[in-house]
Amino acid sequence: MNNIYDYNVYAAMHQLGVTRLRTEQSKVLSCILQNRDVLVRLCTGGGKSLLFQLPALLDEPGQLTLVFSPLLALQEDQVSALKKKGVRAALLNSSLSKRRHAATLRDFVQNGGLLYLAPEQLRREDVRTALSTARVRRVVVDEVHILPQVDRGFRSAYAEIGAFIKSLRIPPQILAFTATATASDFSYIARSLHMDEPKRFLFSVKRPNIRIS
Repeated sequence: MNNIYDYNVYAAMHQLGVTRLRTEQSKVLSCILQNRDVLVRLCTGGGKSLLFQLPALLDEPGQLTLVFSPLLALQEDQVSALKKKGVRAALLNSSLSKRRHAATLRDFVQNGGLLYLAPEQLRREDVRTALSTARVRRVVVDEVHILPQVDRGFRSAYAEIGAFIKSLRIPPQILAFTATATASDFSYIARSLHMDEPKRFLFSVKRPNIRIS
């Protein structure tokens, strides 16, 4: 199907407070809803989060979407906004108490939803073991331009996401997002994350509301 509105997405859009999709969002969602892996470069403010939040609302009960993000403040903002809209979402990070961390992990492994976490969480054996038993429907890697930089010592845990994906019993859908990666970066990212012939979207990063003079 080429028309995003051939899919039953209206209820999910309404729940997220979205009245219409931007052209770029429609193109990407059309591929995502056909279960394609995608690599997306879209400018900051272009609506990348909708591209994984909306599909998660269409999943079967119990299916889990993992969102790897490096920014705690962004995770907190998105989880807070999703909860206000009645969406099952939580974040898993080192600031949680041991009891709350374990309870959150157990809840989302058993019941699914949107679980936000930093890639460093994969270095915890309890997290890896629990996630290996979950119905991981989708793995989202945000700020994926970090991945080609790990050889220079920056956020090295990003390099471990690919091995985690490879370890899952059932290959998940993989969605990777950035506002800055180049076409050559995309080739490296696709290999590192073990993506299955991903559809690549390199939209312009030019923002009409910003001018340098």
